[in-house]
Amino acid sequence: MNRECILALVDAGLSNPDITLQLLADDLLEALEVYERIFASDTVPARPFPLQTVMLSHEALPTPSDSSQPMRLYALSCTDDPEPTKAVAALTQLREQCNNKGVAWQGGAALPGGRLVAPCANGPRMGRMRRSQSEAIDRLILAMRCGCSLSDLLANEQALAEHNPRTRKPCNTDTDIIVARCPVPFCIYNQVATFYESKRISRCKR
Repeated sequence: MNRECILALVDAGLSNPDITLQLLADDLLEALEVYERIFASDTVPARPFPLQTVMLSHEALPTPSDSSQPMRLYALSCTDDPEPTKAVAALTQLREQCNNKGVAWQGGAALPGGRLVAPCANGPRMGRMRRSQSEAIDRLILAMRCGCSLSDLLANEQALAEHNPRTRKPCNTDTDIIVARCPVPFCIYNQVATFYESKRISRCKR
């Protein structure tokens, strides 16, 4: 199985796109390395995952390779808004571009609440402020490691859930975009984001 793939980092309206997207990419790459070690065995040793990252806020799509297998592209899109509409729209547009340019679109994760990414980056990965974001990223990692698209992954999860009534059934199984939740209610998002940003600035000045 060809595991080589590309992770596109998409700016869907971020005040600090370079920092925010790089932190999200670092989180994905670190988690991916951990999963590679956890599931290694004598027959399948841990090895670096062949993943190339590219930021698409000011760049065109990567040129498709000349190999017989099309380039597999996954994506992370993030917006400063507390709701994910812009992030989903950016991934939808990227999917259309992939289809037009012969790139194998594999799905993406849409992350709202981008103003909280940097201030909360050192918090617990499965704590309240990062949990939904981390779960979406982990689903993307699972699809990468399985060598399948997100839509195929969700369809398989649905099939398994139908045989086990205790299994939580995935929602939106007909989509290839996973949508994370904002970690705080929309009505207080700006106040919370401003509070966390001010704390981060004060720590940097020390």
